[in-house]
Amino acid sequence: RLELIQQTGGEIKEIVRGLLDFARDTNDDQQLVSAADIVHSTLDLVRRTNAHKGVEFVERYPTDEVTVLGNVNQLKQLVLNLVANAREAMPNGGVVDVEVRRDGGDVVIDVTDEGSGVPPELVGRIFDPFFTTRRGRGGTGLGLPVSLGIAESHGGTLIVATLPGRGGATFSVRLPFEEGER
Repeated sequence: RLELIQQTGGEIKEIVRGLLDFARDTNDDQQLVSAADIVHSTLDLVRRTNAHKGVEFVERYPTDEVTVLGNVNQLKQLVLNLVANAREAMPNGGVVDVEVRRDGGDVVIDVTDEGSGVPPELVGRIFDPFFTTRRGRGGTGLGLPVSLGIAESHGGTLIVATLPGRGGATFSVRLPFEEGER
């Protein structure tokens, strides 16, 4: 019983921390930023903290500008959540492909893993707050809903594409491209 209490307490602590981190930053702090710089610095942070064990990152960035109007900390949190999910989808390691590109009037950030994919029956639920498939392994069910909220608060979207059985999932963030000097 004590172990269950301790585990539940840890989960509650993570939930509260996630909510506080999300609430702390406001979109009043928006500035013109490079999506490529956001992704690159977030992946550097993951590498420095050893949170990438067993995972190789393949990064692809465009040569043209990929600037968006956004809150740097929130956008980093969004990328960090997607990378953490990709890592969790591959418990035995693998490759996470992260691509930043322009697509018309949007900047797209794709995070693709080599995991088992998202089963079709779960695709409609993964963005629901507190829904998790990792309840006993530290999952809070807040990473994807918080990420979706960040994308939407920046005028963008977050969707998943997956091919169960063939492996992998791609989470795509679309944010409006903003031209100008940073």
